[in-house]
Amino acid sequence: MFNNALKSKVSLVRVNTEIHKGDQITEKMLTTVEVGGYNLPENVIRLKENVVGKFATADLAAGDYIIN
Repeated sequence: MFNNALKSKVSLVRVNTEIHKGDQITEKMLTTVEVGGYNLPENVIRLKENVVGKFATADLAAGDYIIN
């Protein structure tokens, strides 16, 4: 059972460029990646549609995951 949890994959939204607090988030700023699902926070954004058009409430760097 533990090995199955380690092998499970989920799709997440990751930042591919710097986003500054107050910037409006566009689709070009984001990438969808597949990562291991073990030990991820539940509030990680999984769909681009959930953040595109919204404004960043914190500075984000390339490679960051977006959380609510």
